[in-house]
Amino acid sequence: MKKIFFIGCAVCIMLGTGACRPKEQGNIVSSSKIYSGPDNSENSVDWDGVYNGVIPCADCPGIQVQITLSPDNTYKMNYLYMSREPFEKKYKGSFKWSMDGGSITLDNEDKTSFIVGENLIIQLDTNGKIITGELADSYILVKVDTRLTDKRWKLTEFKGNPVTAAGTKSAYITFNSKDTRVFGNSDCNSFSGTYQLKRANRLLFSETVFTQKMCTNMDIENKLREVFRTVESYTIERNTLILHSKETTPLARFTAE
Repeated sequence: MKKIFFIGCAVCIMLGTGACRPKEQGNIVSSSKIYSGPDNSENSVDWDGVYNGVIPCADCPGIQVQITLSPDNTYKMNYLYMSREPFEKKYKGSFKWSMDGGSITLDNEDKTSFIVGENLIIQLDTNGKIITGELADSYILVKVDTRLTDKRWKLTEFKGNPVTAAGTKSAYITFNSKDTRVFGNSDCNSFSGTYQLKRANRLLFSETVFTQKMCTNMDIENKLREVFRTVESYTIERNTLILHSKETTPLARFTAE
């Protein structure tokens, strides 16, 4: 029988009971699972894939991180420093699993380590310990949802009301998995920006930039702008993408084309 523990419990096992005081952990404890015992993260979690996140930076707004973990225990890691003059660092190599199968360590010069959970990895500090404090959640990288990304999603509904295109182009949105950029059309103007996937299907957009063409009817565009400002999470049901507000109210529905 599998022994399943929540991340908060697994961290206690790895670091000692003192590491799990709520005030120190911030929001690090979640419902995402890791495994201990014979059925560990290494052999019980679908861990290979692409993970994205934005970690803190001392002299810039943040660092966009993308790590690809492959089944042969190799990795690719890109750091994009989000400064006025963005620059990128790329790494690749291999990683090793810990003895308990709960974490990995990269062979880069910093020997970066991560706890491996279900659909996420958590970066550890230089001593291999979990990072605490207000920025703790910033060190959680979320696995790319391949059901969401690299598809063209056609807008079909706003708050339960069907959408009928007023212009010559149907409104749509696409989430790029390679650079976490989002782009599409609003039935009038094209738009682009960036997005972040968080735990529990949370979805955050950056300030999305629209082209400046004026159209006779901009009702769909105005509603879509509001969706970008208020969306908190998403769900996918078969070929339908649903964006939700903070109150989990469906804001808009899209169909995969």
